Amino acid sequence: MQFVNKNLLIAMALTMGSAGIANADVWNGAGDGISFEDALNWDPSTNAFAGSTREIDGAFTVTRDTDVTVSRTFVDGGATLNITGGTHSDNQSGNTTRNFIGNTGAGTVNQSGGNYNIGHILAVGRHGTGIYNLSGGTLDISRGGNTLTGNPNTFGGNAGGSLSIGWGNGTGLMNITGGSLVTRIGVEVGDRGTFQVQGNDATIGIGSSGTLDGHWWQDAGGVLSMGIGAAGVSTILIDDTDQATADPYAYFADGSVLDLSFYGTEATEGTWTLMELENGDIDDQGLELAVGVDSSEGDGIGWSFNVDNSGANGLLTATYVIPEPATLGLVAVFGGAVLFLRRRFMI
Repeated sequence: MQFVNKNLLIAMALTMGSAGIANADVWNGAGDGISFEDALNWDPSTNAFAGSTREIDGAFTVTRDTDVTVSRTFVDGGATLNITGGTHSDNQSGNTTRNFIGNTGAGTVNQSGGNYNIGHILAVGRHGTGIYNLSGGTLDISRGGNTLTGNPNTFGGNAGGSLSIGWGNGTGLMNITGGSLVTRIGVEVGDRGTFQVQGNDATIGIGSSGTLDGHWWQDAGGVLSMGIGAAGVSTILIDDTDQATADPYAYFADGSVLDLSFYGTEATEGTWTLMELENGDIDDQGLELAVGVDSSEGDGIGWSFNVDNSGANGLLTATYVIPEPATLGLVAVFGGAVLFLRRRFMI
């Protein structure tokens, strides 16, 4: 009875969640204490992965590396889920169905391998701190659902997405350093969310899973963070699959944030494509550089960005300029002169 009451409370708390959470199996580690596929690690273990939701809630570290199919997976309360291999499916469908990472507490998923298919929204960070680190393998979010960030745009008859990051009063981070991310429809970066790409070892296709077009929605305060590596950065593709009911789009709200840096390499001059919107114009309502980014505003040195809608595909690019040695010399001479004058008039 206590188990049922606990999950009923969780179901009531997930106001945007779907029915069925009361059927969750909760991790207790009573088996080998590590393996996701070990039925004895779950309470009750009698379901033996009969399509139930899996809830890891507490200071546990769980490994998912053997093929397994469940309905949904929750990672919360300080838990860490490591996906290192295997083929996995969380296959419950429905437009209010979600996998929550960091729903009320902290939750972290580290995917370094394997193929992970999620048949509904992946929600990272709600009232807690959610982190998804993708460094290898494939994350395929093959369906979508109702919006969590308040995106008012209709998309194929539905204002929603496949991946939602950082909304409510929690924080969310999607951190990509390798592997492959594909979604059926859109990515929503809420006002407490960060979508981060480091280096160029990943492939990212928004709308590339299935036949619907992709989209990007970024709220004011939401952050797109791009780290330029020695060989560049992995471009975010917003895919146009030529489906008839809607077009792909990318929207940056006034006050949305772009954070730029170098990742594992020294600063170098260049221009890099951060995002490409197929057959559409990027809608920039007021994207701005993050506080602390070395901006080229005023002197032409440092970081700048540009939205280029002149071609068939909309492009978001970033440029970094290093001052020429002669310029550095002039800066040094000017600074020395100012110091001399200050000392002169203080005598």
